[in-house]
Amino acid sequence: DYTDPESPRFQQYTRGYDAVERLFTADPQAVANGGDIILNSYRVETRAEGDISIMAPYGRIEVGSPVPRPNARPEDGGVVTRRGGSIRMMADDDIALHTSRVFTLQGGDILMWTSNGDITAGAGAKTSVRQVPLIYAMSNDGMVSVNVFGLQTGAGIGVLDALQGESEQREKSRMDLLAFRGEVNAGDAGIRVIGDLNIAALRVVGAENIQVSQGESTGMPDVAQVNVSALTNASAAASQAATAAQEVVQRERAAAREALPSVFTVRVVNFGDEATSGGNAPTQTRERAARDGYDWNSPVQVLGSGALSAEQKALLTEEERRNLQQ
Repeated sequence: DYTDPESPRFQQYTRGYDAVERLFTADPQAVANGGDIILNSYRVETRAEGDISIMAPYGRIEVGSPVPRPNARPEDGGVVTRRGGSIRMMADDDIALHTSRVFTLQGGDILMWTSNGDITAGAGAKTSVRQVPLIYAMSNDGMVSVNVFGLQTGAGIGVLDALQGESEQREKSRMDLLAFRGEVNAGDAGIRVIGDLNIAALRVVGAENIQVSQGESTGMPDVAQVNVSALTNASAAASQAATAAQEVVQRERAAAREALPSVFTVRVVNFGDEATSGGNAPTQTRERAARDGYDWNSPVQVLGSGALSAEQKALLTEEERRNLQQ
């Protein structure tokens, strides 16, 4: 009725609180030690359709332990019905699992009620496995089979009805998590339901870690779905924009390089063999000839070709100059 908008008791659990006050008349604040139930990761289980009821009307319930016991294996602890049977828990304060579990493995419901606290599924490992000893059965025809009932995986809270769907007359299993003044937290261990799920709480934390199959769920908040298509399109658009920007930059750089003026660098090596101001041309000519390997002591000297310049004529004797003028 709490989650039914058409019910007169929509979002009201006064009848439940009235029942608790009638059954447990003492004030929880006045009860010495609070009446807590601490299982400390020890195992509480049934194997033949037995129910389990744990009540702490003046305190809290801790199935697991924040600090593991020495030499204790986390997969061994918990409250479990292995072959049918329901689990009911009631507390005034928190119901905390820590690294442990509360499971019904082959049919059976789970009901958790806290009057003023939270329900937390804890942080147990999803990869933990506990296998009870195998049972070998032989039929009248001599066929041997192995019964692996009670295989337990993971942690947290779970209605894991392995026989669901085998018979049309079999009722669905159900889980009710009631924390009207607190929150239901799926934690890292998670909440798994094969059947129906009903949550009544001020807040539901970790809804993405709650799995419901073969049934309906009420009281669950909407989980925001990531629009993968929109993210892909946005990424493609951003990539195209970046590519276009790079192409524009490359075109601008190419245009800038083409617009640069041409620069020629000219270096003067020498100015020839002309005489400097006040210099001696024959001396310079002899020095140049000496550098070039010319032998001035040879009986044959080459002065020039064609008309001689004044510098070349200065190298001739008086007689050679007269003969040249003839």
